[in-house]
Amino acid sequence: MKQIIGLVFDFDGLILDTEIAEYQSGKEIFSVHHLDLPFQEWSLCSGTSYKDFDVYSYFEKRASKGINLDLVYQRREN
Repeated sequence: MKQIIGLVFDFDGLILDTEIAEYQSGKEIFSVHHLDLPFQEWSLCSGTSYKDFDVYSYFEKRASKGINLDLVYQRREN
């Protein structure tokens, strides 16, 4: 039986850069609803949390009425 001797956590993107993929998926969701996700706005939460910028709140404020955020969350996860 092999023993785990260490774990590597990548919290700041040094090993794998996922920030661009996150931004692109957000832009795709916004574009489906004919909205734009400015990089300057989104970058406020890049590498941190949604405390400074909540992309879902930003989306909800700009989207037309009747947007189901649960469906947006699901699409984002897929």
